[in-house]
Amino acid sequence: MLGFRAIWDTGATHSVISPKVVEACNLKSTGRRIAHYADGRSKIVQEFLVNVGLPNEVVFPSIRVTLGGFTDAEVLIGMDIISKGDFAVTNFNQRTVFSFRVPSMETIDFTQ
Repeated sequence: MLGFRAIWDTGATHSVISPKVVEACNLKSTGRRIAHYADGRSKIVQEFLVNVGLPNEVVFPSIRVTLGGFTDAEVLIGMDIISKGDFAVTNFNQRTVFSFRVPSMETIDFTQ
């Protein structure tokens, strides 16, 4: 299994892969879709069907992703995946840690 650096983006509706992932996995486009960006732009981009595996051995089969480019990672994990589980970020003793689990097990609410 190939590994790629990923960014978790709660502001992204869908997940995105870079041209490096397409090339390394020899992926074939399944079509095109309109991608909407935070700055208001829209663009027609290639779409791919991929299996996304996480380091905790959770696998999301047949996820529709689009082609995009970013500088610090090869994969952007969007809410299409994040919304399938529990996602938490903590910053105890100035150490930022995030965790993700599937399936969702409970409501996490720090205001109660």
